[in-house]
Amino acid sequence: MGSSRQERGDFSVPRHEQNIARLGDRPATSHEAPNVDNGRSQMITLPVAARRLAQSWGFVPEEELPSGHCSRIFADESRILKVPFQGEELTYGAVAAFKIAGAGGPEVFHVDSESGVVLMSRLMPGTELALSGLNEAETQAVFVDIARRIAGLRPDGAMPLRDYIGFDHPLLEHLEATTETRSFLHGDLHHHNILADGDAWRPIDPKGLVGDPHYECVAYLRNPIEKLRTIDDLLGFTRSRIESLASQLGLDCWRIAAWGFLDSLDSEHSGDHPWGRLNSVYKDLMRGHAGR
Repeated sequence: MGSSRQERGDFSVPRHEQNIARLGDRPATSHEAPNVDNGRSQMITLPVAARRLAQSWGFVPEEELPSGHCSRIFADESRILKVPFQGEELTYGAVAAFKIAGAGGPEVFHVDSESGVVLMSRLMPGTELALSGLNEAETQAVFVDIARRIAGLRPDGAMPLRDYIGFDHPLLEHLEATTETRSFLHGDLHHHNILADGDAWRPIDPKGLVGDPHYECVAYLRNPIEKLRTIDDLLGFTRSRIESLASQLGLDCWRIAAWGFLDSLDSEHSGDHPWGRLNSVYKDLMRGHAGR
């Protein structure tokens, strides 16, 4: 997972920089199930796009779990129905779900390529890596193991990283022009998207991208927000994280910081918010000074 570049250990600028079901045209039928909450029975109604699929797949929702930014999540005792409503999960979610299942992700039972709806195994107990109590070194070890496996997946059918970034910038032009290896990327591999399943840690909610493997570290570096809020020396902490990840994954520190900087430009946060502070951190790291 990485380039053959020799400048990996510092921040100096490099020398050159289907088990597929179809929705069809038939009207959706109601598919509801009772949910008991505080002693009162409630009905869970699936979104229209998912109702007939759930019925044909034999899935009856027992509860709705907290939703992500792009999908609603329904569950029975052993399965999850993921129903995307916006973003790349509508178009690339089915491909991404199948792919990461081959790298330790949840088992996929059915997907619908038109709607992006996916029926997969439920991870239990489902504890987030962010809440595991592991220290930074232990957390990195989990991330690195999963990132290595994902990088080995075939990238066909994935969304190009440049399209996902969605804006133009001279630094993006440089990074794209000097990318030596384009790998399959989870695209959002961080502490809240890695869950415990028995004794294993499994990735969930992949974006399903293809591009520079250095980008895979970006989501990890901006999480968990709760921890970053407590770090006074965010520059030193982020430098240490990048150097460690680069060493373990055979990557270039400068390119990780560069992708992190581009990622920070897309954030609505500024000022004292950790993501706003990371923008300045990445600029300092890319310049190759600030306490070196």
